[in-house]
Amino acid sequence: MSECTFIILGASGDLAKRKLFPALYKLVRDQKIQRYAIIGAARDELTVDDIFARAEPFVGSIDKELWQSLIGKTSYIQIDFDDEQSFSRLASHVSTIEKKYGLAGNRLIYLATPSTFFCSLTHQIGKSGIASRNLPGSLTWQRLIYEKPFGLDEVSARQINECIHEWFDESQIYRVDHYLTKELVSSIVLIRFTNIIFEPLWNHKFIDYVQINLSETLALEGRGRYYDHYGVMRDIVQNHGLQLLSLVAMELPEKLDAAKIQNEKTKVLEKTRIDDGFLGQYQGYRDEIDVKKDSTMPTFACLKLSIDRPRWAGVPFFIKAGKRLERKDTSIHIKFKNVDCTLKESCVYESDYLTIQIDPDARFSLQLNTKLPESMYEVMPIQLVFNHDYALRTATPESYEILLEQIIKGDQSVSVRFDEIEHAWSIVDALQKLSLLSYDYQPLTQGPHEALAQFAQKYRIRWRV
Repeated sequence: MSECTFIILGASGDLAKRKLFPALYKLVRDQKIQRYAIIGAARDELTVDDIFARAEPFVGSIDKELWQSLIGKTSYIQIDFDDEQSFSRLASHVSTIEKKYGLAGNRLIYLATPSTFFCSLTHQIGKSGIASRNLPGSLTWQRLIYEKPFGLDEVSARQINECIHEWFDESQIYRVDHYLTKELVSSIVLIRFTNIIFEPLWNHKFIDYVQINLSETLALEGRGRYYDHYGVMRDIVQNHGLQLLSLVAMELPEKLDAAKIQNEKTKVLEKTRIDDGFLGQYQGYRDEIDVKKDSTMPTFACLKLSIDRPRWAGVPFFIKAGKRLERKDTSIHIKFKNVDCTLKESCVYESDYLTIQIDPDARFSLQLNTKLPESMYEVMPIQLVFNHDYALRTATPESYEILLEQIIKGDQSVSVRFDEIEHAWSIVDALQKLSLLSYDYQPLTQGPHEALAQFAQKYRIRWRV
């Protein structure tokens, strides 16, 4: 992966400044790319210095000399996403830059835009020749990255996919969910299938329920126009939430490769449905910039799902996701059933839990019961914890660093296949039929308190936060 031309459409946006430019800096710093050029394009009238000034606060520690080198190899061109002439100019600019730096033509094109632009941008990219369909025996490659969410519903997702396949092969397409590159997400399959103490218990006979948390403390951070169009169901549940659910619930794949794992995840999503739940909106949401004053868009969702497969008969899966909550937390909690109480003196104890913590710390823990010190029969829970960064004495790379590195290598395990997306949208689209109630909640709390309490009582769940 020694050389690549990075083309970022939507280079003036939030994703580019927070994630993409910091990730590119770190890949260059770690010498994972040596010969490169970066070309940003967007509708805004900006300079390269403007773009990097916006990105710098999100990088952390910076080597000033390296940062300036990155700036020097970056160019920016203002374009109109709907204008063919703009893309002709961009295509010409890309060729000029590649000649300047002696690059062979390996191109990675990142569509860091709302999905409403995906179809038209794909058409413009293909027609202008910025990227073309893979040809047998070609010594160079072009790959396109589509940021989540992929569409607004199942119908729009299919339309986008048809536009893509009109111009490009599936092997060139990366519909990304950056959560799949997080250290413990990519480890879920191995944690489960390589440990004899888990795999025989991974079914309805021993598991009581599974809880998936996806909470953020942040508000909209200037993304009101985007968020008020998508909301928590499209922004988080349809992708991150259902991807985590499918990884936990899938059967053993024939082989640990991208295609076989995608096959098993798709089978799970095909049999998953939402049974119940409620929504919420944090107080002050309608005062955010670019949010409608009468908006009913949910910023919180609490859902009960079921999977119609023999392994999971009767096991509820709960997804709790939202913005402006009391803590940042992405985690999976697997509650095992209680042991039949045969020790009459010690019948009061908690269930065992396996917790996979993804954010803010990469760790997993197993809660077990043991004797309370200085007592005869009292039981207390303890946690056995593995902290990835502490145990390995190394910082886990950020998800977008891994994402870009793996796509440059051509690894499609970081991509979500279209049939996965299709089934995920089918699950979320069916939510409209349930007419779920929505509640206001105070910012920086756990969400709608009374509704959470009633839901927990109804389904006999103890929320892990």
